[in-house]
Amino acid sequence: MTIRPPLILDQLAARIVELAIGDTIDGNLIEGYIGRNLLINGNMDFFQRGSAGTRPDGESFTLDRWLFASLGTGTSNWGVGTFAIGDALPVPHPPRFFQGVNVAAGTNSAWVRQKIENVWSYAGGKATLSFWMRSAVAGKKVGVRLVQDFGGGSGASPAIFIEGPVFTLTTAFQKYTATFDVPSLAGKTVGASAVNDCLQIIFDFAAASGYGNQLVGQTGLFEFTQVQLERGATATSFERRPLALELMLCQRYYEKSYMLEVSPGTIDNQGRRAFAVQPAAGGFLFCTQGFLVQKRATPSITVYTAPGGVPGSVAQDDGSARTVTVANQGVSSFELQWSNSAGRYGGWYHFTADAEI
Repeated sequence: MTIRPPLILDQLAARIVELAIGDTIDGNLIEGYIGRNLLINGNMDFFQRGSAGTRPDGESFTLDRWLFASLGTGTSNWGVGTFAIGDALPVPHPPRFFQGVNVAAGTNSAWVRQKIENVWSYAGGKATLSFWMRSAVAGKKVGVRLVQDFGGGSGASPAIFIEGPVFTLTTAFQKYTATFDVPSLAGKTVGASAVNDCLQIIFDFAAASGYGNQLVGQTGLFEFTQVQLERGATATSFERRPLALELMLCQRYYEKSYMLEVSPGTIDNQGRRAFAVQPAAGGFLFCTQGFLVQKRATPSITVYTAPGGVPGSVAQDDGSARTVTVANQGVSSFELQWSNSAGRYGGWYHFTADAEI
């Protein structure tokens, strides 16, 4: 089999040519290449779980694929912000949204992170993080780090933490970049289940230690968008993928039947699923619910009555709730089982499927 050099479109000559051995490509010519950014929803376009929330002691998801943690006695909060038309970032594809986290007094540690599937990502090479961020008060700081997480469980190597720089923020959005040397995985092992290993990118807003103690006791509002992690030592322009593709990437980890702008558990009928037959007396109903996008792993399922929003149940024809059993869930579908009250029929419901790392 003959090996051919790759073909490229020479935009200056307006023709297709072979890439000669040793040639390099101007970065401006490959900025449209899909897949440079390992992060999903870095443009903050999707927030299926809701657009705002509080975060007492613990960690939970905010916008799709992003986790926010606030540890301590304070109750922090988060939300989605929208750029005014006149305030768009000076970039080729300005974002519409940004994520904000407000770190409350009494918080010992606070961070935002995303877990990137596959701990092998960029191992033994360089990775460059770029992002736009601002703080409500000038002079606040943010630290950035990577974590190689081997998935936990039997046989997993301990996680490796790669601390990056600390940036001093202003009240205006500015772009920041950091390049990391990602350690080799020689001699390392992933956990026995081998489904939760990942590379993590973390923004630290408050920390009890590390970063030369620059983040100890820090509080305040931090807002950020257009976050990108890519191979190499150079930050390129943010990769803006088509929205339809970005949503599919998000749905590989989390999917819901509700409209995109409707939070799960809301009393709402739009997009609900229906299975309306009359069972035999005392009989059970069974139906299969498929996913729009195959999941990365077997998801956890929550079913809600529609329109009632009662978790763990479906609604009968009169709207009353009947307890539902979820069974045989896989990466492409799951099964629902329930029985109707005497004289009642059918089942109307919403659902969420969570396969996050």
